[in-house]
Amino acid sequence: MGRFVVMSTWCLLGVGAHSSCHPGSESCTMEEQGSRSMLSRRHTTWKQESDLQEEETLDLSQNVATKQHNGYTFTTVKNGYIRKDGRPQWIVCLPDGCDDNLTHKLVTDCLPDHMTAVWEGKPDEDGLCCVTIAGSEADLREELDNCHSILPKDASVEQDIIMAIPELGDERHDEKDPSLMEKTSQSTNNHENELPWGLDRIDDRSGLDKDYTPPFTGKGVHVFVLDTGIRTTHADFGGRALPAFESLLDGYGTKKRNCHKSDNTCAIDRDGHGTHCAGTVAGLKYGVAKNAKVYAVKVLNDDGRGAATQTLEGYEFVRQQKTLRPAVVSASLGGTRPGYSKGEEIAINNLLGAGVLVVAAAGNDGWKEDSPFAGKPGSPYACSSSPGNIPAAIVVGNMDKTDTRSGDSQYDSLRPGFQKCVDIFAPGENIMSASSKNDNGGASKSGTSMATPHVSGAVALLLEEDPAMTPRVTEQKLKARATKNAVKDPKGSPNLLLYVGRDSSTATMSPVPAQSCSDTPLCGKRMGQKMPMYLRNWAVNPHADGSNLEKHPYYLRLPVRIKCGVKVIDYWLRLNCAKTCGFCTPTDKPPTPPTPLPMPHWTPPATLAPTPPPPPPHWTPPPTASCSWQHPHGGGMALCQDGTQSWFCVRDDHGQRVQCPSAYPEMCASKSCGGGMDYCCERSCHSKGGPRKCE
Repeated sequence: MGRFVVMSTWCLLGVGAHSSCHPGSESCTMEEQGSRSMLSRRHTTWKQESDLQEEETLDLSQNVATKQHNGYTFTTVKNGYIRKDGRPQWIVCLPDGCDDNLTHKLVTDCLPDHMTAVWEGKPDEDGLCCVTIAGSEADLREELDNCHSILPKDASVEQDIIMAIPELGDERHDEKDPSLMEKTSQSTNNHENELPWGLDRIDDRSGLDKDYTPPFTGKGVHVFVLDTGIRTTHADFGGRALPAFESLLDGYGTKKRNCHKSDNTCAIDRDGHGTHCAGTVAGLKYGVAKNAKVYAVKVLNDDGRGAATQTLEGYEFVRQQKTLRPAVVSASLGGTRPGYSKGEEIAINNLLGAGVLVVAAAGNDGWKEDSPFAGKPGSPYACSSSPGNIPAAIVVGNMDKTDTRSGDSQYDSLRPGFQKCVDIFAPGENIMSASSKNDNGGASKSGTSMATPHVSGAVALLLEEDPAMTPRVTEQKLKARATKNAVKDPKGSPNLLLYVGRDSSTATMSPVPAQSCSDTPLCGKRMGQKMPMYLRNWAVNPHADGSNLEKHPYYLRLPVRIKCGVKVIDYWLRLNCAKTCGFCTPTDKPPTPPTPLPMPHWTPPATLAPTPPPPPPHWTPPPTASCSWQHPHGGGMALCQDGTQSWFCVRDDHGQRVQCPSAYPEMCASKSCGGGMDYCCERSCHSKGGPRKCE
């Protein structure tokens, strides 16, 4: 097993081509991109002398550094996943529109001799446009140079890191405090017939009545549990738990396989976390959705840890199971703080576009001080790491039997400009569910991991109620029906408590006290601050030839500073530098349409007979609220008529595109995408008939 250190940052790489088509255009076909030039395995003329001059550390917290290399950007992680051979891994993801030919080139034609291909996604089979490669930082620079003819300068790459079940990140478990430790005791006869209090709570607006009577049972819904596996033979599943997929770290990459439904050794749970979560989703005694099917997607090793590559492989597997719909993903995993995973965000957005919601845990560091720049960084905010800071995921906080937010459940701040990351609260303290020790036992566990499957099960109930419900509508209905103002001490998070009844809450949310937009003293202290010398040393690895940093004093003079726009500490900037960084004014709303100027009044000359004025110049009306396509949205792909996100709306029978993503904000007037049947989304529609007009 390679060296493990828990961290939470992934990677993403967008790919385009230098050709007559716009490099950033989604209408630039892969055939055009692939035929522009042959890739060489060695590109020595692309750069010779500018390595040191071009290297610059752009963004930096205690754990993450973002660097430049000849116009490209890549991110290194101080405590990322290191293989047994001492090499890091790098995940390269293309968010949209690629094919197997392009991903294959990334792991063959572009690959330097000293690098190893770890994983190759299969976009032609509805998989992800991602690959993982292993090698030194110098090898990565060579990979970028070898592929410079097909990679745009705005491509990004990030180092592979460790993911883990959130409870592993809570050091208090090592203090032997029984009130804080995760309980794993086997159930006794006294517990066999007891109704779990979490189920009792979520089918009523208040209190416990020793009854759980949901309006649906989740029949026909498929729940994929990304975790440590599932003991699928446990009696509480009644044959509705199936082995599906496993990806395991072996110290030199991942070993993955699709499971046969009768192979109970595949994706088996030897930790207990995954079985417990699955039991809360769909167990006969312990489950919210007692007739849903659960699928074991094992992306964490038996010690509860795994690399980001495994999780991406798990997301790809779920996306490929197009016949297992409607579906929801339950992901009680994450990493330490601070961190931001662009790769995970793209994967979750792709699943959302395929009609699959992802439910994730907020994390269990709510008791910590916010200290992202400390030697051992931490933060109590859900926004401080992925998947908590991914907008497309439903992020779940944890509450106890008295409806009080658990002390370790991460939360949001009340300060102006702070992004809300927690979506809803659910029971998570002392939750009884299925044990992985045998086929009949139970275990008690606590944490946001235990709250998450309550919400995943509730989504399954909604999808049985309406199997055609889009993810957006599902989330809206989940929140509309939630009990409002019931959670004590929610901090700055929305005060919504999970409710599985069909009636919507009529209560209004309690008002949040108004605060003036301001910075904290920490902003002035940290903003523009140079990082200490010892922090700069790890930002650049030794060269492949064995030379060290002392031989390259230039690196020790790199301009390492904190500044606005550093995504990995976005939550900290919102918390402390809201005024300086402009977070107090919402930036995600469409701009107010400008008022058109009136045509100038024309007065005929006094001495001449009046003649008609010339026709006014052609005027394009400004965007209006009725023209949805003139307002980009915050997702990763185009929004189709049925509410799904996809680049293939027409092909996949989702209707035409109605909105473009903010990365390609303009919907063009000419139909030249989707086989000539759909409008294109571009950065500029100058060559495609201009922006689509209101109709």
